[in-house]
This record gives sequence, C-alpha cells and structure tokens, in this order.
Amino acid sequence: MAISQPMMIVRYLHTYIKSNLQEDLTLARLACLLSFNPSYLSRMHREVTGIKLSDYICSARIEHAKGLLKHTNKSITQIAKAVGYDNTGCFARVFRRQEGISPREYRAYNKIGKED
Repeated sequence: MAISQPMMIVRYLHTYIKSNLQEDLTLARLACLLSFNPSYLSRMHREVTGIKLSDYICSARIEHAKGLLKHTNKSITQIAKAVGYDNTGCFARVFRRQEGISPREYRAYNKIGKED
C-alpha cells in the first residue's frame, strides 16, 4: 500500500513537532515552515489523523513532560519550559485537564529514576 502525500506530510510534521516541543508551534508557524496555507494544513492533519493539530501538539507536549517527570529531578518550571510553556501555571492547568492530576502529583505517583 502506497503512502499518500498528505500522510507523508503529516508524518514529517509529527517528527518536527516532537523534535521541537520547546519552540513556538503555532499553526501559522508550522504552515509557513511547510509552505502551506494554515487552514489547509489544519484540515489535512484532521483528515489524516482524525484529531486537531492543536490537540496533537498539546498531547505530544504532555507526553514528553510525563517522561521528564518520571525520569528526572528537573523542576516543574524547567519541565514546563522544556515542553514549550513559558507559564508554569498554564502548563499545570493543561496537564491537569489532560491527565486528571497535577504534574507534582503525577511525579509522586510515577517517579522511576533520579537522574537529571
């Protein structure tokens, strides 16, 4: 089965997002990076994946934050910045909305290692 052009674009986009979580990942910036109209890129992502691009970015950031919370002793502020949130309070609200608990509670329940 051949991979469609939109699917290849979305795969590239996902790779870029996961490699640049700390950056400004707005729809406008991503569309500019790929030389697409923002509305077209958003629609293509939704058609290929079934989820909104903004939801994908948020999920990718929170998943990476969960790994950092489990495996490092970095502060919540450092982790928030590492996944693209300048405001720790905003990060905590998004984390709680997605996971049902605060980042601090998540760390307490899931701590694995102590390396930085």
